[in-house]
Amino acid sequence: MTEEEIAILKKRIQDEVDNLKHLAATTTNPCVVATYIAACDSRVQETLLEKFQQELVFRGTECLSGLPEQQHILVKFDCQPGVFCFINPSFLVVVNIAQRKVETIIDPYTGPTGIDPTMHSIIGPGPCTQPRPTNWPWPHWPPIPTPGPWPGPWPIPGPDTPGICSWTSADGTSHTEFKTRKECATVGGSWRPLVYY
Repeated sequence: MTEEEIAILKKRIQDEVDNLKHLAATTTNPCVVATYIAACDSRVQETLLEKFQQELVFRGTECLSGLPEQQHILVKFDCQPGVFCFINPSFLVVVNIAQRKVETIIDPYTGPTGIDPTMHSIIGPGPCTQPRPTNWPWPHWPPIPTPGPWPGPWPIPGPDTPGICSWTSADGTSHTEFKTRKECATVGGSWRPLVYY
């Protein structure tokens, strides 16, 4: 790609980040907020640019399950048109919503039980050999904090303080959304702040 084409791509990425900013400012959907946080990260933008330079086909984003404070954003790509590839070129962005930052990028993302490229391979030496036993340190997610008394001498958040609200509706559906403390109380939910001071 020429420098001019790269500049056009960077401008298009920034335009999409700006569009996402307006949407994220008007929603309590943690997926939209996490996608915006991811899109603002320079490492994510560099990864997007690399994929576009390889002429891969962008297919959108999707939020995968995760903790309410930690969203997993799948950025979906397909191979170039007419090109066959074994490895899906999509990548995963792990966003810590409480700290409003990207924790890690997994590229390529091979699925929830796939190989994490930061770990050693399970494939033995030589071409196409059988997987060998391994004792990988599989990641363990931190437990969700148990609600309890406010943990400290600092001021208790006010009714308009945003946080994470979890509740079950009358039909038995579980919900987790960003809501103020007051909004959470109206649905009978369990509320916790986004950031512990």
